[in-house]
Amino acid sequence: MRIPRVILWIIIFILLILLVFQLVTNRQSGHQGTLIIEDIELDNKVKEVAKIGKEEISYADWLQALLDEYGKKVLTDMINKEVVFQLANEKQLEVPEKYMDRELSRMYLMYGVLSNDKEEQLREKWEEQISYRYFLQALLTEKSSVDDAQVKEYFDHYKNQYQFSEMVQFSHITAATEDDARTVMERLDNGDSYGNLAEQYSIDEDTRDKKGYLGYFAETTSFLPSVYFDIANELGEGEYSEPYLINGGYAIVKVHRILPAIELTYEEAYEEVKQDIILSNLPSAIDAKVLWEELEVETIYEMK
Repeated sequence: MRIPRVILWIIIFILLILLVFQLVTNRQSGHQGTLIIEDIELDNKVKEVAKIGKEEISYADWLQALLDEYGKKVLTDMINKEVVFQLANEKQLEVPEKYMDRELSRMYLMYGVLSNDKEEQLREKWEEQISYRYFLQALLTEKSSVDDAQVKEYFDHYKNQYQFSEMVQFSHITAATEDDARTVMERLDNGDSYGNLAEQYSIDEDTRDKKGYLGYFAETTSFLPSVYFDIANELGEGEYSEPYLINGGYAIVKVHRILPAIELTYEEAYEEVKQDIILSNLPSAIDAKVLWEELEVETIYEMK
């Protein structure tokens, strides 16, 4: 499906009008309404976004600088995404469920403890990013072929990179004495914050300032006592254990999240492996711009 040029020019013209109107309005009366910057919502009617001594930086100048510096790149990224998703829809491409689950699990490993709202917000972005990457690779490699024997050999050699081992996200409070551990348990049962109690009672200097947070670990790790994973098997996500005497202290272990193991068979990983082989032999990094001609993309920068 091609984008009619007249519609493209209309969209560009409307965007230009909106941008100019916003700049003019800001110069005259400051930014009106709600402005969201990195999850911070501001009801800001002030013209300036920063003050350095007696000098000020206006919202309009800031916006123009961003447009000049990053406008072309951001527009290119937006076009890339639209092109890839349109072509994927046209060719009826779908992201395999196991692939999506595995990549989402890998995303979780990059973050600490997430609130429900933050997780929902991030997960939506992650799913879009994962889908985009999968579709892009599929589109760039669809006209290339690889011998099945080579695919099988590659999978057997690099099999682990297509799998995901179970990972458990832990925190712990290591109380110095049994009495302290009992006090912590009572306060936890009464609704006190686990993190605040870790800062107050834990003798583990490496995690005390992080509210007891340890991170994600596989059962094969040597950094945690193996009993932590026995404890995890008895707990649900968000639950904490009874005190365990470990290494001279009483550990109260909390499980935040359990990311289950995801194993892909050769057949399930076949397309991904084939794509990896083809892409590894390309002379340059993958670039969605090579797909633009399939939809006759034109940008505002070509008007200059």
